[in-house]
Amino acid sequence: MELDGDVDELLEEHRDLVGPADAGPPEAGTVVHARKSGRQQRMLVRDPGVLAPGWESQQLDLESLVTGYLRADRARAGA
Repeated sequence: MELDGDVDELLEEHRDLVGPADAGPPEAGTVVHARKSGRQQRMLVRDPGVLAPGWESQQLDLESLVTGYLRADRARAGA
């Protein structure tokens, strides 16, 4: 997956989502990377749209955004 564009726009488009481990991905958007831990899961999502109840959305900083894409690439390479 490629990360290309204006930094401010990229940061605005992406969200760090935290929600229940048994919930599916958001109805809209592209899941870049997801991981589960206990009863929660965390997803890096591009353009997530409206979230279902139980989900929290946080804006990312540049370091977290780049790290999320690197984790996604590493996970795909190991698959």
